[in-house]
Amino acid sequence: METLAVLAASSAATGSMATAASAAAGIGGAAAAGAGAAAGGFSLFQALSIGAPLLGAVFDVAAANQESAFLKSEAEFERFNTTNQQIENQRESNDSLDVFLDTLAEQNVAFSGNGIDLAFGTPAAAAADAADTSARELDNFRRRGEVIGLTGRARARSLLIQARQARIGGIGKAIGGIAKAGIAAAA
Repeated sequence: METLAVLAASSAATGSMATAASAAAGIGGAAAAGAGAAAGGFSLFQALSIGAPLLGAVFDVAAANQESAFLKSEAEFERFNTTNQQIENQRESNDSLDVFLDTLAEQNVAFSGNGIDLAFGTPAAAAADAADTSARELDNFRRRGEVIGLTGRARARSLLIQARQARIGGIGKAIGGIAKAGIAAAA
């Protein structure tokens, strides 16, 4: 019985002496606290249960920032792609107008070459039909360009919202990890 009492007293004294010796040797407060905690029963499991959620929080924020950056890049690409589609649509509209003008010019040359008055009858009706058809096509191209712009900007805005949500979600997840670490430390 005396042996157990001596071992218990020796063990408690060793923990206190280790703490005092560490502080006296200038190793630092963290080492002294660690030695004191080890003497007080602080286990490796407790250290991991506190450290792992904290490390996880750091990785959660990093992953959220990475996802946010990716989504912002996608939004920028969407804007670029939308601009290119609008330019292509305008080019097609210009080509359609060129075809109309070429057709009208060919018809005028053909009718004039045969001595037909362009202001009356078939030449005038053909020109009016071609102008109506061309106007409808140009209006379709204009509307298509508007739709391309609206949908492209909407997709880009959606990606930017997703980027913000990813970042906020990562920060929230990190806060949850820090809270878990705090709960583990208190236990």
